[in-house]
Amino acid sequence: MRKFIRAHTRTIVAGISLLSILPIAAIAVAQTALKQPKKFPIAISKPGSYQLTENLEVKSGDAIRVSSSNVSIDLDGFTISGSAGGSSQDGINAIGMSFVRVFNGSVTNMGGSGIALGASSSVESVRVSGNGANGISCGNNCSVADSNVSSNALSGISAAGNSSIRDSIANGNTNGFGIAVGPGSSVTGNTATGNAIGGISAGNHVVPCNCRIVGNVASGNSIGIFVGDSAVISGNMTGGNQGFGICGGKSSTIQGNT
Repeated sequence: MRKFIRAHTRTIVAGISLLSILPIAAIAVAQTALKQPKKFPIAISKPGSYQLTENLEVKSGDAIRVSSSNVSIDLDGFTISGSAGGSSQDGINAIGMSFVRVFNGSVTNMGGSGIALGASSSVESVRVSGNGANGISCGNNCSVADSNVSSNALSGISAAGNSSIRDSIANGNTNGFGIAVGPGSSVTGNTATGNAIGGISAGNHVVPCNCRIVGNVASGNSIGIFVGDSAVISGNMTGGNQGFGICGGKSSTIQGNT
């Protein structure tokens, strides 16, 4: 009897484990396909996971407009691009929406920003270039990683406070900084060169920055790195800028830079 009870218990436990796995697997593959529409924008109004299935060519308006938080957009290696001579606006417009994730593709030659997101959002492994405003802009607590954001008309990456920008390239943005972040942010392992106004900007002298600017290359810009008070600025390379290499605010730690 005891052997039967133990065997029966193992069977029940195994069944429960299998049932607990199945919903997770179903969630992982439940993606809504995004295709070239007859008229833009593609509207995303519900939380969920979405996947681009082809390149999008945009003649007017936004390409994708998100009006819900908690949205994931997998570009799946495809490109969102504005048509030459058209009146396109933002590539992905999720302004005011939080917890939006965009990854794995390209946004190029849009008339407005490439990607515009709200707070607590993230961008990963995306190429954003040739857009008519900021390449990537996002609110507080954002993350941008492993992306190339270059040759945009304003700043490359513009993020509000407590954001993380890492392992990305922001070169040749024509009327802004390569990377600009708010107080409490971390900027690590990036390259920001050839930007019209400057390489990296963090905070200002009104509100303490409390930023970490570590291990970046910021060269060949108008200015290299401009940071507010109470920051850590270390291990950066800032040669060849037209103005200063590093300007840190009071109570900042500046060490090991070249």
